[in-house]
Amino acid sequence: MSSHTTLSGHRTTSNVLSLLTTDPSIDSFPEQSIVLLLSRPKVGKSTLVGSSEKVLRLDLDRSGGTPGQKGPRLPPRDHVGLDWATLENIKSELIKSRKNPEHPLAKVKIVAIDTLTAMVSMATRRVEKDEGKPFHDTDGRRSWNIAFGYIVKFIEDLRDAGFGVWILAHITEQRKPMGADEARVEEDLAISNGLWARLHWILDATVCLERIDKLEKVPQFNAQGDPIKTPSGEILTKNQIKNSWRLVFRTDRVTEPIHKVLGFRDTTLSIPNNLDLPTLDAKDPESITSFFAFDTILATMKGSL
Repeated sequence: MSSHTTLSGHRTTSNVLSLLTTDPSIDSFPEQSIVLLLSRPKVGKSTLVGSSEKVLRLDLDRSGGTPGQKGPRLPPRDHVGLDWATLENIKSELIKSRKNPEHPLAKVKIVAIDTLTAMVSMATRRVEKDEGKPFHDTDGRRSWNIAFGYIVKFIEDLRDAGFGVWILAHITEQRKPMGADEARVEEDLAISNGLWARLHWILDATVCLERIDKLEKVPQFNAQGDPIKTPSGEILTKNQIKNSWRLVFRTDRVTEPIHKVLGFRDTTLSIPNNLDLPTLDAKDPESITSFFAFDTILATMKGSL
């Protein structure tokens, strides 16, 4: 049986997560927690965090708005000169908002970093500015440590001000040669070992958003909305991909090396820890909003502990 460290630092086994409700540190979970949100690209991380008014999405990838977005998004997509100073200014405004109910960001309870890869790029540019030369011309190990330090401090400053922080990161695939004509596809995280060494200590939870694509046969309809039938009366069908989503999460501190982080999806977790979400009509913004109900998911995560 595997053993992990809980939010409060106590050791526990994965099949007794339901007992953690007695731990006072759970009271603020998950709103005021630091959470790593993982998925493959284009699965719905941004849409998920954008579905709540209480979440400020830091659109560092400059991907723009998401379907059914309810929460604020900064900086604007047409913002010029997105750099680390911009992030610091946003952080300052967020901290001010905690003491001013009239502040435009006063409703924000959680800050979503979208994505960690983009934040790393911004941190390295900050180091370049500090050093006055290209990053590759600086002292490599020292410069990376400084860049990672900027990222961790940014996250911790928000947490210390009373915000939750969700860090969005991609799951990637790598082909590993096994022979002359064979290869194995392995999953990995778009997080370097150096950053992971600094980051995993401050995580309170890890969440994986998975999309399940299922091929189904559905009826074909004519322009009047009636089923199309063959001369023998049989209804014609066509193949259509139906999507459903699943959230798998762990609410303990991650202590494994980065290459083992994704293994938690294969461990035996109590049933409430796997939240199966309904099929989504991708053409209906209201369906998207109700489907990616971030507030409901937070309540489900907390209720499953």
